[in-house]
Amino acid sequence: MLFDTHCHLNSERYEEIKTLIESSHLAGIAKMIVPGYDLKSSYEAKELSEKYPFIYPAFGIHPSETDKITNMDLESLTNLASNHFCVAIGEAGLDYYWQKDNKAAQIKLFKFQIELALSLDKPIIVHMRDSVQDCYDIISSYKGKLKGVMHCYSGSLEMAEKFIELGLYISIAGPVTYKNAKEAVRVVENIDFNYLLIETDCPYLTPEPLRGKINEPRFLEYTAKKIAEIRNIPFEEVSKITFQNALRCFGLDKGE
Repeated sequence: MLFDTHCHLNSERYEEIKTLIESSHLAGIAKMIVPGYDLKSSYEAKELSEKYPFIYPAFGIHPSETDKITNMDLESLTNLASNHFCVAIGEAGLDYYWQKDNKAAQIKLFKFQIELALSLDKPIIVHMRDSVQDCYDIISSYKGKLKGVMHCYSGSLEMAEKFIELGLYISIAGPVTYKNAKEAVRVVENIDFNYLLIETDCPYLTPEPLRGKINEPRFLEYTAKKIAEIRNIPFEEVSKITFQNALRCFGLDKGE
């Protein structure tokens, strides 16, 4: 029984979404979180959660959407996120890989979503790419207040430990199964297991040995098995601990 804490079932890359969701659930993916990356996908996440009781929606705006966002969009996001069924804000964060000339605007949008998460007492799902120091500096300014997860973490062990000190969880995805995943393996080996989550980030980052295929939640078992191998513990223990961690991170251990 696994918990996929980040799966884009609202992606346009999927055709037979009903079959994909049901097959993944039958394969042991007991719960899934579908994050929004803009308003449209956030509403789609809400719709999926209304159809499937094991799917939970998160609402947010990805940094790649920064230049398209209006004040009306932010108001709509706030109204959507204020509903009880929202389990997190995100994915939100900073991405300097694709665009660097709008850093100030990205930071402003990230801070808006952090403040929204705090006002609603919700965790935040953080996207971080080529922006480690800025992400850390911003999150550290909310130390003791902010909760959430560093989604699809690809940074160093040292930074992972710093984010954990700030109260955030570290989520590991398919790249930990890749041959060149030395730092990801080091992170999995050494961080506090009580702060480890797993995800697919599907349809992206398909794990070995399925690379080349569109990723699906049911492929999460390959990531979990790799973590079990790295930690030298049974797969069942990885499943149990990461499941409980996810419930705690997203406040689902207090009742749904």
